[in-house]
Amino acid sequence: MFMKKSLITTIGLVTIGINSIYLSGCANAALVTTDPRSISTTTSDQYIKRDLGIAYMGNDYTNDHISVDTYNHQVLLTGQVSSYQQKNKAVNKASEMNGVKKVYDYLQVSAKYNSTTMEDTEITAQVKTKLFSTSNVNSNDVQVITSNGVVYLMGIIYKPQLKNMIEVTRSVSGVKNVVPIVQYKNSDTKTNMP
Repeated sequence: MFMKKSLITTIGLVTIGINSIYLSGCANAALVTTDPRSISTTTSDQYIKRDLGIAYMGNDYTNDHISVDTYNHQVLLTGQVSSYQQKNKAVNKASEMNGVKKVYDYLQVSAKYNSTTMEDTEITAQVKTKLFSTSNVNSNDVQVITSNGVVYLMGIIYKPQLKNMIEVTRSVSGVKNVVPIVQYKNSDTKTNMP
């Protein structure tokens, strides 16, 4: 009886695992077909974000709270660090990372950590909802990142979209500022950057 339950449980877990891989693969395939970045750029961005995130969790950054976001080989650093020395160290680490073309440093120096995660998450959700329900904004063209009430828009967009995106973002309650970190595209073809 015990072996039968174990076998059924094992088969169930394997099936769930296979279905999860299949479904996430389908979701990634859908994302890749609509993302303006090439597949290699999208993959590189994911690795850069992962590697820097791991580095900033290390012993050299124990008193710092650094968030990393990447889009098209550009790195956005937000959060808080304990000193200007730590800020410089974090920026240099990102600049030296293989594949990084540009680093946007929006780290705040503060001896005391001030968490705004819940408020920032709510703002991000509201901005995404408003942005992506407006016409002419593809959710894969831009990432919305909020840190301490400041909303960063990272992506590859058409130039006429920017003004509308900024206005929509500013209309959300709690938004202190909007910082666009965008590149402009001329067509719907993929941006073929290494």
